[in-house]
Amino acid sequence: MKALTELEQQAFGFSQSALIDYQESGCHFQLHQAVLDDYLSLQQELEKLGFNLRLVSAYRSYHRQLDIIRAKATGRRPVLNELSQILDIEQLSDETLLQYIMRWSALPGLSRHHFGSDIDVFDGAQMRKDQVQLVPSEVEQGGPCEAMHNALDHMIESNNSFGFFRPYAFDSGAISPERWHLSHASTAKQYEQCINSKTVLALWKDSNLPLLSEIEPRIDDILDRYVKIQRDNLPNWLC
Repeated sequence: MKALTELEQQAFGFSQSALIDYQESGCHFQLHQAVLDDYLSLQQELEKLGFNLRLVSAYRSYHRQLDIIRAKATGRRPVLNELSQILDIEQLSDETLLQYIMRWSALPGLSRHHFGSDIDVFDGAQMRKDQVQLVPSEVEQGGPCEAMHNALDHMIESNNSFGFFRPYAFDSGAISPERWHLSHASTAKQYEQCINSKTVLALWKDSNLPLLSEIEPRIDDILDRYVKIQRDNLPNWLC
């Protein structure tokens, strides 16, 4: 495949040149250098309301995402259904297995975590990081992080979220809603434009991505349903 530009290397999780190291509660993270100040400002605003915004994950490399997909495709990591129940992948066709993997995990090269602009968060006033599983019950009604996310909803809707929004706020029938996932809109935008079928297919062939025979014929549909942000997910200030 052709050599990637520096911007493409950043978009697909191969370059860390735009990232900055960040320590939080004894854990090491990497964020895009344009994101950290806004994250800290969001954290401070939520602290005034009694919440303790904390990171579960931030930047994730292409190879880390590839490891996740390989582990799920081979049964070394659980694959969940819509109800967060573990499936027996031996009972699934390759097509169905791919569908369930993509519902919870982005294919390498398609994860917004490659950008350094996207973060998974929780309320540290209610949970420890090692307790977080990133499942709907943690953020929905009655969940330990529900109140913080209700406050975040209001901040996002009123354009007081320091540029963060929820790219996966609703169930489009593809990706499971991820209320814990926040994206820094202005930073992510430049990388979203790098993603195209020709480049990602070349990356997947080079890295022997599992289930590629199922993925390749559906690539345009995958990009449309699993990568393109639905307008219903956008706050008014981003429409």
